[in-house]
Amino acid sequence: MDRGKQVFTFARRDTGEGVRVALKYGAFGRQDEHQRMLERMAREQLDEGEREEFSRLHYQKAEYLNQMHEKELFDVRRVRVELPPRARIFPTVQCSECGEGVMEPRARLQQGRVVCSACAAEYRAPVTGLSG
Repeated sequence: MDRGKQVFTFARRDTGEGVRVALKYGAFGRQDEHQRMLERMAREQLDEGEREEFSRLHYQKAEYLNQMHEKELFDVRRVRVELPPRARIFPTVQCSECGEGVMEPRARLQQGRVVCSACAAEYRAPVTGLSG
């Protein structure tokens, strides 16, 4: 479930027993400058010198995390969870545009051709599902 957290649960389907791994709040330390630069980089607003500084900060942060003991970085605990039912398996069809496989219910028919949703978004013609 996406709850906007850096948390992952791994569980056995047959028992519901699992482990929950949560990134500890603040484990990355102060990252104000790194975060500001990350946001500017995403908007392509860094010059060459700033990109080099960002890379240096990013590497420094990775080295810091690599040196941390896992107990400083993560909260790990045993859990029991109710897992969702197994997913229904659908056939895979090939997109006539990009050639990639796509789950049949997610494919679209466009001008009589099977396309994935990404390729369908690039067309201007009306799109329908494969089943109608």
